[in-house]
Amino acid sequence: MRTTPSRTRTAAGSPLRTGRNRTAYIHSALLVLAPAEAAMALLLLAGIPVAPWIPITVGALLLVTVIAEIVLAVCVYGQARQEGDSRRSAVRAIAREAVPAPIVRSARFEVLLWESIWRWVSRRPLVPECGQGFSYHRYELPVLLAFAVLGIVEIALVHWLLPWPTVRVVALVLGVMGVIWVLGFLASLSTRPHHVTDTTLTVRVDAHHEIRIERSTITTARTGLKHYPTDGVHLERPSEGGGAGVSVARHGQTNVCLSLTDGTTVDVTGHGFLAVNRVAFWVDEPDRLRGHLHEEQSPSRGPTGPQPAS
Repeated sequence: MRTTPSRTRTAAGSPLRTGRNRTAYIHSALLVLAPAEAAMALLLLAGIPVAPWIPITVGALLLVTVIAEIVLAVCVYGQARQEGDSRRSAVRAIAREAVPAPIVRSARFEVLLWESIWRWVSRRPLVPECGQGFSYHRYELPVLLAFAVLGIVEIALVHWLLPWPTVRVVALVLGVMGVIWVLGFLASLSTRPHHVTDTTLTVRVDAHHEIRIERSTITTARTGLKHYPTDGVHLERPSEGGGAGVSVARHGQTNVCLSLTDGTTVDVTGHGFLAVNRVAFWVDEPDRLRGHLHEEQSPSRGPTGPQPAS
């Protein structure tokens, strides 16, 4: 009978937690040595003289680090299997415990960029078929387009100025990757808007997180600018006898505030399920969103549906 849940396995003092602590230095070494090895390779390809012992030492240290990562991954897998996990769960345990977090984040972000570009080109935003999307990146659009144009100009200038063919190729690859990164980031904003369906309003927090609100719980929708010191989710502590206030700030601002019925529970990013009585966020066209919530009001909601601000 299996008696060791996953939360027990990652508790303080557990084998996997201990293993994670042991691998912290190895992860750091890998993140330093891998770019150093790549830099040595670029210098050698460009014909720039480098003392022979430098690439040999860096390569040997990198090889030892990779071998240590593999050994530790095998130990994590074996520990998970001994505790009764399936093969798939054990592989996930490797990803959680043995792979450096920056590498995981970079891989997820890279997948996000390419998926977003595909959705952008094919015009398939992450909006339900019966839903209506509302963008929130109007202010970022000119800046990102300017970066993309400057990146293209930089590619041409660097190719013209550099006299070494190998360095030209490397600069070209890096420049193209930079432009793709900017366009992919813009595509991730364009293809993941806030959206409204007949039953739900979904407020986008970032590319991976969102807050869903049942439309039947919305009592009023008001527009009004409010400033915050930072972007992201801000939680206002509940008043006496009321729910908490949640704000999703973008470039330090929100311009729409929804009042919810008492007792409404919302899954708030980073805070879990909370009793909430108001939600504020930024949208490019607040009046259109407010009008849409009002016009598409379900008859069953009666007079408590979203109303325009007086």
